Amino acid sequence: MATISAVWVPTENGSSSSLVGPGGDSGAIRIGKRQLFRIWTDNPSGLSINFGDATVSAPTSSSYSIGTVPQDFDMGDLYSYLRLVNNSSISSANYYILGLSKF
Repeated sequence: MATISAVWVPTENGSSSSLVGPGGDSGAIRIGKRQLFRIWTDNPSGLSINFGDATVSAPTSSSYSIGTVPQDFDMGDLYSYLRLVNNSSISSANYYILGLSKF
């Protein structure tokens, strides 16, 4: 297993949060290419996530899911947007995005 050999620190202008209602969709969220970020939700059911360009498609219930434990992503050279869907038909979900940079 690989070991991360970098320390990531929050960027000065890279934090955001919002609420997605039951069955709701965040729409396209621009992160930017080659950007590091941390994302999590307060909904124990999680949020489905998809990556793409400005017309990123909505994720389905079988897409990768983010949960209450923060996860770190690197957008790389291919994608600059993400989109979240709350597949729970019962509860709303707050999501939190924190921009990171290598220290």
